[in-house]
Formats: sequence, C-alpha cells, structure tokens
Amino acid sequence: MIRRVAYLCMQATREGQASYAHVNEIINGLRRHGVEVDLYEPYWREGDRPPGLLGKAWGYLTVQCRLIFCLRRYDLLYIRSHFMAGLAIWGARALGVPQVHEVNGPLEDLYVMYPWTRRLDALLSALTRSQRRMAAAIIAVTPQMAAWCAKGSGNPNVHVVPNGANLDLFHPGARHPEAPSGSYAIFFGSFSPWQGIDTMLEAVKSPEWPAGTRLVLAGDGAEQAKVEAAAAADDRVVYLGVKAYRDLPGFVAPAAVGLCVKDDGGNHANTGWSPLKLYEMMAVGIPVVVTDLPGQFEVVERAQAGLVIKPGDATALARAVARLVNEPGERLAMGRRGHEHVSREHSWDRRSLDTLDILQSVMKGAAKA
Repeated sequence: MIRRVAYLCMQATREGQASYAHVNEIINGLRRHGVEVDLYEPYWREGDRPPGLLGKAWGYLTVQCRLIFCLRRYDLLYIRSHFMAGLAIWGARALGVPQVHEVNGPLEDLYVMYPWTRRLDALLSALTRSQRRMAAAIIAVTPQMAAWCAKGSGNPNVHVVPNGANLDLFHPGARHPEAPSGSYAIFFGSFSPWQGIDTMLEAVKSPEWPAGTRLVLAGDGAEQAKVEAAAAADDRVVYLGVKAYRDLPGFVAPAAVGLCVKDDGGNHANTGWSPLKLYEMMAVGIPVVVTDLPGQFEVVERAQAGLVIKPGDATALARAVARLVNEPGERLAMGRRGHEHVSREHSWDRRSLDTLDILQSVMKGAAKA
C-alpha cells in the first residue's frame, strides 16, 4: 500500500500555465484517495522575477538536495521529467526508493524555447535516456509519446495517462463578472512558440473572420509582446493577462469558440499533444478548433466537438471560427457533445485514479524484488 509520495517538479508551477493545473490536479487527486503527497519545486513562485540561468541552476540544485535529505520518508518518488533532475534520480536509486517519471513532451520543446541548447543535444539526449532507464515506470500523456519513450529509453514499462479537466471548475455554467461581452473566440495558457499565436493574430485580419467577434487571449510567455502589440493596434484583439486557475473557467465558458491551434514545430508530429486547454474548453461546453496533430484532433473527431484545420493556416482558422459563430445550432451541439465526452472520459479524478493504479503496481513490484 502506498502512503507517502514525494512529487518533484523542476519547473516552478505558475498559475496560467498548464503545468500548474496538471501538477496540482494529480496531487490533489492522489490526496483524495488517501495518499500523502509533498510537492518539491524550485524556490521562485508566482509573482517572482524570473531567475536567470545561474538562478535556475541554483534552484534546481537546492530543491533536489532538500528532497534527497528527506527521501527516506517516502514510499515513492514521482518526477515530472526534466533533464536536470539527475541528482534526485541517482539519489533515489542509491537509497532504494522506486521512482516514476511523467513525460509531457520531447527535448525538442527545450530547443524551440532556447535554440542555443540544441548544440547540447547529444549530451541532453544521453542524460534523458539514462534517467528514464532507472524509472520503475514511465507515464506519458499520449500513445505516440509512450512509444517514443519506450524506444528511446529501452524501458518497456510505459503507460499512457492523458490530461484532463477539473469538472468542478470547468462547467457550462461558469461565468466571471469581468468576462468580455459579445461574441469571442478564446485562447489561454502559455504563449509558447508552438501555440499558434501568429496564426491566431493573422486570422483576425482575414476577411473570413466573422464581423463582431473578438479574439481573446489569456496567459503569458515568450510570445506575449506580440499579443500585447496586436491588442494595442486592433480592438478585435483582447489581452486579459494571466488569470487565476479558479477564475479562468468564467472567461472560457461564455466564449463562442475555443482555440487550440498548435503548430507542427518540434517533434510533436511524432510524439503528439494532450493539451489541458482542449479538455477544459470542451468541459465548459464550447466547440473547439484544433490543428490536425496527433493526440488532439482524434479527441475532437471522436467526440464530434469541433473543427480540425491544418497548422499555420490563418484563413482556414478564420473560416472555422466564422462557421461556428454563424451556425448556432451546430455550435451548441458540438459544445454539448464535447462536455459529455470530457465528463465521461477525461476528469482529473479519473486521471488521478489511473495514476494511483500505476503507483500501486510499482510498489507491488518493489515489494517482490
């Protein structure tokens, strides 16, 4: 029986980003099912000034040292995979504490965010492979990513646990008093290079974009300056800033359309996507427009909950938004089907139970060893 788990997240969780929801929802779900979970993450927090390279390195070192000092208290170490987590991984191995690694994306994401790191690909890939070989189990968010992890690491014990939505927060009746009025399409989350920010901003300028409908964006990140500039220049673009996790559903549910138009950069054409925002948009009962990348378009097509377009096609995006805005019957039917699909298959409570089953199997294996 598993009683205490140490959860290591090397990326400091911040509201408005997917990692905040994923980490906290899994932890809270495990706690609801009787597991004591302690989160270990770097020292910087929401509102802190982002640290530089040396500051991050110091944060990575100190959080792992603190964890290793306490590691004997725990039955298992759960790690949100990170190439800098080697100290904790080797510490757990030396102390005989079984470990589970959760993989949310390929190293290519790092190279897209910080191009200079691509020069270290051979080293980082070797580090990642060696770390994952030491895992008693690996959890990936898509089948494609699971196959990629198994092949790359040689570790066959890989499981698929997709992302989900908090149905208590994300539901069709959610409303926030500060939500924009009128018709709008919404995007929220991290403004990373692969999120299709350029495509969305270009789509608003298209003659195909529906009159009277605005593009609303919430979040922050690398592409934030583009969003702020577009909002200043065009009143059809609205930038909300970062919204607290508990407030966010009240801005999403009133929208006409949700946008998850990731591009095909990096390695995600092979490893797939499992965007939290996709499940959260569907949970509030609005239709979605997604790009035809694995891990996301299958969900939408299976649920018949939205429209699928090619990555980077701003005109197709504008047409899709116009279709959903101008066809209220189709829009409402897609939103209803999406809500029903997520309620059945993608609640965070279900995801936490899936995770707990894997952790329990790891503990049984460790007991027999």
